[in-house]
Amino acid sequence: MSASSRVTGEDSERAPSEPTAQSEAGGPAPALAAESVERTAERRHHHARTRSARIVASAFAIAWSIVLLIFFNFFNHYIAYYSSETVGGVTIWTRHPFFTEDVNLWLPILTITLVIGIIGHTILIVRDRYALREAVQIVINAFALWTVATLLSIFPFDFSVIPNPTAVDATYLGVRVFLILLSVGIGIAILVSVIKLIVNVVRGTASYEEHI
Repeated sequence: MSASSRVTGEDSERAPSEPTAQSEAGGPAPALAAESVERTAERRHHHARTRSARIVASAFAIAWSIVLLIFFNFFNHYIAYYSSETVGGVTIWTRHPFFTEDVNLWLPILTITLVIGIIGHTILIVRDRYALREAVQIVINAFALWTVATLLSIFPFDFSVIPNPTAVDATYLGVRVFLILLSVGIGIAILVSVIKLIVNVVRGTASYEEHI
């Protein structure tokens, strides 16, 4: 056997030991492990931050629902046209409510919707899950659509108290258009949420960790 072949054989025997020495000296393996730990920490930090944001959003939704619940059930007559008259140096303000008595047909529906929203967001604060949040939002939006559609159907408004006939017609039209657009917007939001939830469930990505 020649000297060159012996040298080659010795090199081949020594070669397998080189990666071990490299890994023991702090090569790519520890670096990859450190990077993995760093990414995991970043994901956890991001998840905690977004969870806090979701909790704040749900808390705000609960507070806003309570405000609307109280206002519409006890103070809806303050949604009105106000006129003033000065007699003997004293200004007297007169309130002309925009809501008719038919609003009492709509208030129970609004109350149910707001209570559902309060309960739903309370559940989401306690249990923060992606699929649960999407499902609850769909239910809340469905009740909201029912509420707006009922308001549009009953239409318990009387804008004739406004002294300007042109303003009266414009207000009637504006409110109807607004309610129609609001209904369409809520309907689209429900459809998008349902499709997104189904797709994420089928793909197995129905969790907040998968959306980081």
